[in-house]
Amino acid sequence: MTGRRARRTITLAALAAVAALVPALPAAVAGATAGPTGTGDVVLSGLVKADGQPVTTATVTLVEAGGTTGGADTDLGTATTDTKGSFTLPYRPPAATTQLLVRASGGTAGGHQVGAARQLLAALGTASAVPGSVTVDELTTVAAVYALHQFFDGHAAAVAGPAPGLPNAMATAANLADPATGKVSIVVANPPNGNASATLATFNTLATLVGTCTAGTAATCRRLFAAVTAPGQATPTNTVQAVYDLADDPAGRLKGPFALVAAATAGTATRSRPYRPLLTTPPNAWVLTLAYTSGGFDAPGKLAIDAQGNLWSGNNFTAPGSAGPGLVVLNPVGVPAYGTPIVGGGIDGVGWGTMVDQQGRVWIGNFKGNSVSLLGPAGQVLSPPQGFTAGNLSKPQGVVVDQDGNVWIANFGNASVTEYPGGDPAQARTITGGGITKPFGLAVAADGTVWVTDGAEAKKPGAVSRITPDGTVAADPVTGPGLRSPQGLAIDSTGDVWVANLFGDSVVRIASDGALVGKPLRGRGIGGPWGIAVDGDDNIWVADFFKKAVVELCGQQAGACPKGIATGQPISPASTGFTSAATQHLTDVAIDQSGNVWAVNNFSAGSPLKHYVGGDGFIELVGQAAPVATPQVGPPRQP
Repeated sequence: MTGRRARRTITLAALAAVAALVPALPAAVAGATAGPTGTGDVVLSGLVKADGQPVTTATVTLVEAGGTTGGADTDLGTATTDTKGSFTLPYRPPAATTQLLVRASGGTAGGHQVGAARQLLAALGTASAVPGSVTVDELTTVAAVYALHQFFDGHAAAVAGPAPGLPNAMATAANLADPATGKVSIVVANPPNGNASATLATFNTLATLVGTCTAGTAATCRRLFAAVTAPGQATPTNTVQAVYDLADDPAGRLKGPFALVAAATAGTATRSRPYRPLLTTPPNAWVLTLAYTSGGFDAPGKLAIDAQGNLWSGNNFTAPGSAGPGLVVLNPVGVPAYGTPIVGGGIDGVGWGTMVDQQGRVWIGNFKGNSVSLLGPAGQVLSPPQGFTAGNLSKPQGVVVDQDGNVWIANFGNASVTEYPGGDPAQARTITGGGITKPFGLAVAADGTVWVTDGAEAKKPGAVSRITPDGTVAADPVTGPGLRSPQGLAIDSTGDVWVANLFGDSVVRIASDGALVGKPLRGRGIGGPWGIAVDGDDNIWVADFFKKAVVELCGQQAGACPKGIATGQPISPASTGFTSAATQHLTDVAIDQSGNVWAVNNFSAGSPLKHYVGGDGFIELVGQAAPVATPQVGPPRQP
């Protein structure tokens, strides 16, 4: 359920330890130790800390997250911390795939009692991989709330949701903080994250902000709660709720929370702070952005997410003028999967076509090879060495699969769209006419209509065409203001089509009948949009190529946007979008089942169009969107 609704490069071996937290992969963390309290019971031990100090007499509860949307949390056992902040908690182990959290409430830290305002949390993940000892502190709290943000029942703070979204979100929390140590994870601490971007400092600053209450007084808690409260919204009453509110509207309140941290750390020696480095100026937004570069990336173009939450993207090129030969696959926590990069089956200069179908197969358009490749759900090559070429394929870009399993391919090189009925190249048919001259992006509406952008990467007016399920092209392509180099497009739950226009510097909205809705959306952090996606709340996410930013716009569900923000207005920072030092020229954006927003670095940050250098990796905005069921076929739907 959604919140708004109520190089030192990391080694693959180190990443694999984090990957073990994903249920589909082997567990690599020792389980809790057997306990003496009864047959079958085990004991979870650990520490509770507030700003580096032990929390005594805190109530610690082991919680089983609700397994389905709307499900209730279940308490598995409780304990009380001693004078060192330690606890031992006996419990009867639940099913191996159960998702577990630890909550710590109340107690005394540094001589201060703040009652129930002091709430700390740690996401432990899958029951079969629970560490024998845990540390619950501000870092684990921020990690859990951000990663599980879309699974919290608002201020009630119950956590529930379906697999694989909830288990993957738990694993993402471990990419932020290690629940065994209470410290930042290896993913956050090292490049391409670490000091290479502001994420480490932002994470530490958020933890320090929470510490102004958990290690403070009733007065400092009140100041924290006031600083994170949006106008017209309920004031939080504990620190978990406070973090939730910041994650819910990360661009809404910047200076107040930052000022609290600055005041709390003024004149304090850096080495005395448990969380460092800290931000020295207010952030662009209270967003936690992670970068992943392992796996053989070179100019990834289009992003597709499968039913397990794995991410697939083809490499456009290996050097200027040299076609990319491989497809990169990362698992839900950013670890290379299936022997990536995958080669063969005709993969040759993947364009902007990567699509996962209902069977978990991956369809890939090869711009250089004038072909389409097909991989199985585990990356096995299913297409012939030269790929499939039937249907007069020419420089294919967008590839999409409709609700009946038909595969549609945009031929940028010969003014046509090819259909493989039922996914069978032997039945290929070529569709021409209407406004189809240089087709690029494709999207499928709920009724099976295929929408096509036309005229991408051209500094002249473009168009959007429609093809009915029987292959008839509408004679009247959509044209009008803002449609200039239309690239990506996405369809919301009402049937409206949102189009990203690279050289139009705009997002254009089109009704299902082909009528333009309102004026082109410009500004709002938009400066050269390429990819676009709709999340499970119908909010609009834009990968902006020129501004190297991810932009979030309010969609048609007013209740899913922060208070006071209307359809088409920015939820992300109004002038910049969500930015990061790790973000390069972006060409696509997608939402996974956990509500993470993923974008692809296609060109390197300092690379001009005429002398481009391939981008490196995926960018993840943790827990910021309403989850989407994947693979996505047709308009987005919630899991």
